[in-house]
Amino acid sequence: MSGETLSAYLEAKKIYLEGDLERALPLFQQLHRASPSFSNASFMLGKVYFFQGKPGEAEAVWKQTLARNPNHTDSRKWLCRLYLLNQQAQKAGELVSRALADDSEDPELLILLGKSQKALGNYSQAIEYYKKAQLCEEKLAEARLDLAEIYRGFGLSGQAALELERALRLLEEQSPLSAPIRSLLAGLREEAER
Repeated sequence: MSGETLSAYLEAKKIYLEGDLERALPLFQQLHRASPSFSNASFMLGKVYFFQGKPGEAEAVWKQTLARNPNHTDSRKWLCRLYLLNQQAQKAGELVSRALADDSEDPELLILLGKSQKALGNYSQAIEYYKKAQLCEEKLAEARLDLAEIYRGFGLSGQAALELERALRLLEEQSPLSAPIRSLLAGLREEAER
């Protein structure tokens, strides 16, 4: 990919993020025509179509993107959402199942599979996928703990306490991590009072 193509993509994405879909559309269309193997540009073209209420165009672009790059996760996720919106839960489930073969711990994929199973009336399977997605919260809490440790090491007790509070919000009350985090938080608060 050339620097010119990347610059054009970044400009188009900036316009998209500003919410100007009308201006972003021709830019992404041009990128898609000029660099069809540039999956991120094609994916974004699909999103523009999706948010403009053109599901057929979005589906076609995402399918083209996946034909060129079968592992483009964002295209898989958005195509799955489109199928769910169109009440095509079976297609959504098949697509997301293939995606999970590449990334079995992606919480968004697990939630999408849960949604497809729920739509199909397979409630026990839906519950299983939703519970698996919840396990990812513990991993996110671990990142918060590591951040708190870094902040505390630099004497930023207030910032460390905020990260610990955020970690607690991610976890269920009965999580084995909850009690130690509360203990660390209490210690930080005592330090701050001294």
